[in-house]
Amino acid sequence: MNSRARWAAGALDLTGDIKAASEYLEIGRVADATGLSTNTIADSLTRREITNPANPRGALCRPVARVGDVPLWSQEQVDEYLRRQAAQEGNDNDLPLVTTAEATERQLVSTEEIATLFDLHDQTVRRWQRYDETYPAAVARRDRNGRSGPPEHVRELAAVLRWAAEKGIEVPGAHTAPAVAS
Repeated sequence: MNSRARWAAGALDLTGDIKAASEYLEIGRVADATGLSTNTIADSLTRREITNPANPRGALCRPVARVGDVPLWSQEQVDEYLRRQAAQEGNDNDLPLVTTAEATERQLVSTEEIATLFDLHDQTVRRWQRYDETYPAAVARRDRNGRSGPPEHVRELAAVLRWAAEKGIEVPGAHTAPAVAS
């Protein structure tokens, strides 16, 4: 399946109807309205459709219209992206902030720690988080222990291990207790 087929399958073809097409937004206008880069938006077109209703990019991954090979989005799609983004940011602020010591004590792990545990690239874990609605949600934000940057999202290690078992994903060295980085 080529990349155009992924996004164009359900898009209304407005080729030859410039007046109707002018009511839609091209990628540059979507980028300006959302703060996403055009590369990030275009990348969503070549991937599987994002069906998680909480994922902001799901609102933009399938343009509603096109002129030939040029994707077009509706203002409603941009508005939905912004609504989801605001809801997600609100959820982030609702998560409690924990210290590194508290996270270690409660066995709360970051994306990078999960990737290390499963001996995978962290992007694989990020895909699980984005595309699998059953993946355990973040339960807190952990400070960076003196390092710069925003707090890291952390999840309950036990919940991640249960999820992996349900999906048939093996943890290397699962017979030993996994170590949580501090």
